[in-house]
Amino acid sequence: MTRVLMCGPIAKAGGVSAHTINLTNSLLRTGSTVIPYSFLGDSKKELEPSEVNGFRKTYYRTLGLIIESYKKRSEYDIIHIQTSGGIFSFISSISGIAAAKMLKKHSVVTFHFSWIDFYKRYHGIISFVIQNCDTFVTVSERNKRLLLDYVADNCASRIKVIPNGYDDSLFKPLLKEDSKKKLQIPSESIVIVSIGNLLPHKGHKNLIEAVSILKQKFQLDNLLCYIVGNGPSYNELESLIKEYSLEDSVILTGRVKWDDLPLYLNSSETLIFPSFLDGESFGIVQIEAMGCGKPVVATRNGGSEEVVISDDYGLLVEPGDSQDLAEKIGIALDKKWDQEKILSHVQQYQWENIAKQIQHIYTSTPRK
Repeated sequence: MTRVLMCGPIAKAGGVSAHTINLTNSLLRTGSTVIPYSFLGDSKKELEPSEVNGFRKTYYRTLGLIIESYKKRSEYDIIHIQTSGGIFSFISSISGIAAAKMLKKHSVVTFHFSWIDFYKRYHGIISFVIQNCDTFVTVSERNKRLLLDYVADNCASRIKVIPNGYDDSLFKPLLKEDSKKKLQIPSESIVIVSIGNLLPHKGHKNLIEAVSILKQKFQLDNLLCYIVGNGPSYNELESLIKEYSLEDSVILTGRVKWDDLPLYLNSSETLIFPSFLDGESFGIVQIEAMGCGKPVVATRNGGSEEVVISDDYGLLVEPGDSQDLAEKIGIALDKKWDQEKILSHVQQYQWENIAKQIQHIYTSTPRK
């Protein structure tokens, strides 16, 4: 039986948090023992990242991780660290590897980040982690290519690619009319939705501009765009909506309940994923949308190209180009999509299948 200390952010939002939580649950369903350890400090509670100050976040990624690894040393055989960009996030992989070597445990690092500047600036640290963990996992082929180009060109055999997954028990097709009714969305409306933290690199400003273009060019008076999520860009986006007089067309929902996300997706015609280039290592919400049978209109942001691999599943847009985004949304709204093709494509990303690949990593890689 596999016994794992799963280290990562356990929060109310964020792709790495969703990955950590869903992988933990999927491994538990296989009969594995998984001990969660949160970089936010409370593994039994999904916190807002803002609820934990910088000092505590750093502690939980360094000394706190090592102490917990030692205290629970008899309960696990593998330390699995989920890490992203920003040196204070990535440093958790060094702490985890140090604990694993000290305690003679197997170490696995999953890396969720694709910004080239980070690879260039910290290539020595990243190379050290790749060389010293037992298995280094990244979530896309592009990330692996970047690692080989900028960090460790002699480490191809040590880097495994296992994509993110989605919860098919939650993200599945539902009746559009019922979903709209539950969210109190007008039944006659044409809905598009974008889901994610409100950060500059997520491209929401371009989406708002695209909605303005759509309403002017195509006279889509009943178009409603829901931007679901919260974050530092909220006030700026709110001001932009007012500037374009789109208060009745673009709705900032703020944070919503996790169980409401499938309702927003099923109420929509398509998911819009407008992140900038290098802004995404994968983009879990894309496969969650496809799990609901919905196509995706996404930018060529580094992660989407490996998900939207055919016009049968969605359309790709140049990042930062509001006009191109508006045109592709218009095409998506006019196109008759084959839901069964979308569902067949996304099946490979169900967490049950991803967990099997992770289990294989756990059982097949010898400890250094």
